[in-house]
Amino acid sequence: MYSEEENMNVLLTGGTGKVGQLLINDLNNAYNLTAISSSVDLTLPAPQNSYIFKDKEVVIHSARIRRKIRPLDRLETFYPEMDNINMTYNTLMLAKRNKVKLVILFSTVHADEHNVYGWASNAREQLGEVFNSDAMKVCYIRIGNIEKETRLFNAVRDIIKIRT
Repeated sequence: MYSEEENMNVLLTGGTGKVGQLLINDLNNAYNLTAISSSVDLTLPAPQNSYIFKDKEVVIHSARIRRKIRPLDRLETFYPEMDNINMTYNTLMLAKRNKVKLVILFSTVHADEHNVYGWASNAREQLGEVFNSDAMKVCYIRIGNIEKETRLFNAVRDIIKIRT
């Protein structure tokens, strides 16, 4: 591991989700990791959540509210996907207020599809562009259907090394 990064304070949202579970052990071994799950409601603009972001240098936002509405292009997914957009906005705002250096957003390879899910995924990526600055770098990783993706950690580690 990169010794200059070993003491980095990293926050992982979505720690109990599929992506979070794939990353959590490697992240915990490499960084000072704090992982949060749905017990912290990031869909609401809650200033009381600010303490979670305090003294963090990197935020990895993998949290996503999954809905049982299928297929994903149905219009009924609009409001559930708005919760995910709100969660991304609030995560970025809390990161900015707490002077986080880097935010890594997980997105989907379906972000360019012309349906509600694709639109919402693209909107979350565009929010990252709005917040991206010299003070706080924001980037995203698009992923597809994952089960045992060991390269996720390598991608995250490389982004942290390059961007911080």
